[in-house]
Amino acid sequence: MPAVLLRLFIFSFTDLSYNRLAKVPNDSFQYLSNLTFLDLSYNKLVRLEPQSVRRLRSLLTLNISGNVQMNLHDMRETFEEKTF
Repeated sequence: MPAVLLRLFIFSFTDLSYNRLAKVPNDSFQYLSNLTFLDLSYNKLVRLEPQSVRRLRSLLTLNISGNVQMNLHDMRETFEEKTF
């Protein structure tokens, strides 16, 4: 594995707020297994696919506020299989 990817394992905080993101690809965070805080607020997200956050076993905080079009009812499916 390239050294630059190995460095990603140490990230625990990622702020992607105010980036006009409309979609988060399923493999976006696959190398961020130690991520505890993820801020996706104030983007243009409508839905967060379960596969995009499923591998984030250390995730404690997910901020999705300000995504006006996002249906929070759909978020249940995203975290159904996640155990805390």
